[in-house]
Amino acid sequence: MENFELIRLLGEGGFGKTFLARVLDDKLKSETGEFIALKIPLNREREEGLIKELITNALFNLKLRGMKHPNVVSYLGFAKFKEHYGMMMEYVEGKSLRQEMAEKKVLSVEFALAIAEGILSGLTYAHKAGLIHRDINPSNILIASNGVAKLTDFGISNILGDTESRYGRMGTGTFAYMPKECVKKGYKEGFYSDTYSFGATLYEMVTGKLPFVGMSGIEIKKMILEQRPAPPIFLNQEVGEGLSAIILVSLSKEPEQRFQTAEEFLEIIKEYRRNGKDVDRYIKKVEEKKEPPKKRMFVPTGGWGEEE
Repeated sequence: MENFELIRLLGEGGFGKTFLARVLDDKLKSETGEFIALKIPLNREREEGLIKELITNALFNLKLRGMKHPNVVSYLGFAKFKEHYGMMMEYVEGKSLRQEMAEKKVLSVEFALAIAEGILSGLTYAHKAGLIHRDINPSNILIASNGVAKLTDFGISNILGDTESRYGRMGTGTFAYMPKECVKKGYKEGFYSDTYSFGATLYEMVTGKLPFVGMSGIEIKKMILEQRPAPPIFLNQEVGEGLSAIILVSLSKEPEQRFQTAEEFLEIIKEYRRNGKDVDRYIKKVEEKKEPPKKRMFVPTGGWGEEE
């Protein structure tokens, strides 16, 4: 008898397909609940990486299983389904931030900041546990039906291996959230890599645009190394000067110039929501110029030279 019944596909990413699954095994159900999200690797290479991680990095798995935070999707361990191994995770009723942005294009500043505070709270918890996410983007952020933002897919990037091979498998969309140290050799990843990726996500939330857009991953990598993104204040007049500056700090080229941890980024966002938003400076909207009313032409009622 199988441990799971697959109900429907929830999503698909670079690592695998995620299904809503009903847990059939009573013992397992007592540990996980009746419904879970089951992520199954796309191919044998991914699955072998998963099995290797399961065998060789027990401490990492224990860390993941021990993470309990309202803004982090709970990781429930590995399990076998048919001939494949998969990752079990908490099932979150709702939709991804990617879906939310596809519907709304640009999120309101207040909504985006609420998401930022939630995700950075979860990321702070992870950083204090010594975990780097390494793949923060809108597809890995879920918005639950009650409005709570949750960060998911911790551990996937570790299973995939080194930075170069990990990002080499991803499409041009994911490159846009990638910091300099993941592009240029000789730089070391750190917590500041996550703050960059979330900064790129926040940039997209409030502008509807990625920090860098190119025709290929190579082109985007070159932009990440050499160019600066357009200030968000110029792309959305609802974004103030202060918030625009905060986002640009998170997207600094050099790691030491960014927020070093999620906690540092979180405190800045909290302070901005408390005291900064209402006193921020905004670009004044220029009203469309209305054409002045046309002067009426005077037309005499009588003919020229006509006697009264």
